[in-house]
Amino acid sequence: MKPLLNTTRLLFLRYIFNFYRKRILPARWLLKAHVYFGKYPGRLPDGSIVFFPCRQTLFCCGIAGIVAFKKKSGERNYVNFETLAETVRQMEASGYQNCRQKNRLDNCYLGGSEQINALWRRILALKTSARLFSVFSDERSQDQLEGLANRLAAIVQTESALLAEQMGRISAERVDLISRHIDKLKDIAWSIEHDILSNVTKILNFLVNSPGPPSPTSFGIFQKINAVLNSIDRLEVRGRDSAG
Repeated sequence: MKPLLNTTRLLFLRYIFNFYRKRILPARWLLKAHVYFGKYPGRLPDGSIVFFPCRQTLFCCGIAGIVAFKKKSGERNYVNFETLAETVRQMEASGYQNCRQKNRLDNCYLGGSEQINALWRRILALKTSARLFSVFSDERSQDQLEGLANRLAAIVQTESALLAEQMGRISAERVDLISRHIDKLKDIAWSIEHDILSNVTKILNFLVNSPGPPSPTSFGIFQKINAVLNSIDRLEVRGRDSAG
């Protein structure tokens, strides 16, 4: 039985290699990236795609064990605060008072669903290690984020008061739409304050006695330690679970 299994594996690997050589390599110009087979990602240039990557200390399953992508270093750290500020400005100008005459309130109110979701995705992207380090390393970025969070909180407060005032005068459909958009802005403001700025402050407290500015690597280590402590802080501890 073993020789049969070994033969099957060999045929499968040969098929993969031939597919890589005949199909993937000629299409590198479409992928706009270097493509490799069975290499160590750490030894390859940024922007590389590796099929069946080799790992020295990590065993992956599923798609992560088949394909690896090494990001380009120049694409990691840039945070476009001008775009974020412009998005919030458009939301400030698209409150209920300015949009109530529109037939499609969903496309107008607070910038519309698509714009709110786009802002949410941009804020989520700031939670990645490289971009969070960029915010951590720049006090001006922190001040800009705090300003955005305050502006979003002001929008939420104003629109919540207007909704309470108009309750019973507008349709249930509009009430539901307005409530959903307000709740989404609440989530975005909360994420800026607690998921980004609060964690930046906690990590800064870890490194307060550091002799020099931390590197991205050391920042990543303390970011993981902070994430573990945050998880422990949220555990429900009682009875026998107190050992946790």
